[in-house]
Amino acid sequence: MKNTVEASPVKEGRSDDREWVSLANASKRALDQRYEATFTVTTDGLGTVTTIWDSGDMPINSAWEIQATVLCRVTNDNERGRFVVEGLFYRDSGVAVQEGATLLAVAITSDPDFDVQFAISGNGVILTVEDPGGSAVTDWSAMIKLREVRSS
Repeated sequence: MKNTVEASPVKEGRSDDREWVSLANASKRALDQRYEATFTVTTDGLGTVTTIWDSGDMPINSAWEIQATVLCRVTNDNERGRFVVEGLFYRDSGVAVQEGATLLAVAITSDPDFDVQFAISGNGVILTVEDPGGSAVTDWSAMIKLREVRSS
């Protein structure tokens, strides 16, 4: 079968514009010091506080704005929830510190005993979740958005 679409020549030393746009977007994200990822965990239904995300150590002389959007569903029931929590954290020369308290910006839930919190762990931040207990094994998904400002 003959190719009916004529190939366009690629000039030496030039690349596709899409590559440049992709590179420019990646560079912008790196310069903005942004991070976004999704994590999952299943809790045991015993009301145990469980870590779903651990940042690792914060860099010295940095500040982080973190927003977590968390969705959960009890595996054998009709209980579910959606939460958005936000926090501000910093680390000077010592340990990581939370500025103020975790803000619960959104809580849409069928069970008031679900819980989502940020906490300091060593020199970093963790996001914890807690199911309502009573054998309510729960699947959780958390989308983390983190923005950093760092001084030299």
